[in-house]
Amino acid sequence: MNVAKNVERAAKYFPDKPAVVFEGTSLSYVELNARVNRLANTLTEKGVARGDRVALYLPNIPAFIISYLAAVRLGAIAVSVNSMLKKD
Repeated sequence: MNVAKNVERAAKYFPDKPAVVFEGTSLSYVELNARVNRLANTLTEKGVARGDRVALYLPNIPAFIISYLAAVRLGAIAVSVNSMLKKD
């Protein structure tokens, strides 16, 4: 099951419900789905395809969720890189 499909479904049935709440700001399911679609289209234009790996070097912010879902929507493999890891 593709997790990104759940966002599409939620956008259809609960469009105005909050999907992401971060620091007092929220994104509705319809807004989240639109942003995921926009990024997925951009990744496709850049040549990302099913089975490709997409590294996500992001802190715990809404952009991480959007990026993860966009990669998964394309059938790519989202690889999370911990942004807290630093060289000594």
